[in-house]
Amino acid sequence: MTDEIPTLRRASRVVLLDESDRVLLVRFEYGGRKWWATPGGGLEGEETHEDAARREIEEETGLRLEILGPRVWNREHVFRFEGRLYRQREHYFVAVVPAFAPQPGALGAAESIAFRDLRWWTMEDLEAGTEEFAPAELPALVRRLVEHGPPERPIEVGI
Repeated sequence: MTDEIPTLRRASRVVLLDESDRVLLVRFEYGGRKWWATPGGGLEGEETHEDAARREIEEETGLRLEILGPRVWNREHVFRFEGRLYRQREHYFVAVVPAFAPQPGALGAAESIAFRDLRWWTMEDLEAGTEEFAPAELPALVRRLVEHGPPERPIEVGI
């Protein structure tokens, strides 16, 4: 057994809500697993979390995000991807946008491996879903955002 030290990866994700309180999620498949998560990904170079969030939204959905709302959640988790162990620290932002038909653009090499689909979810669909979500409590977190708005400070969420 080795004491492999995970590579730190900073990432930004965006909870995209439309005017009907639907949330846009990305379906990923990798290593025999399938799950839904908010759009987003790793920071590049000296990019800020906010800049990465905007870039990732444009790459994954085709939307040029004009207004990025506040950071609402923080998440840290460890995972293995393409043989490498990562400790990812994510900042989640919220943005309310008009409904649109998402069209993935130029995905990066790593994203292309796992990225499978985009879908708008109603709160009812999200809460009744039997699919895996990341983070696992995503339906409850989105419900809280919709009903109470952004928290005063970002909250720590689990895996």
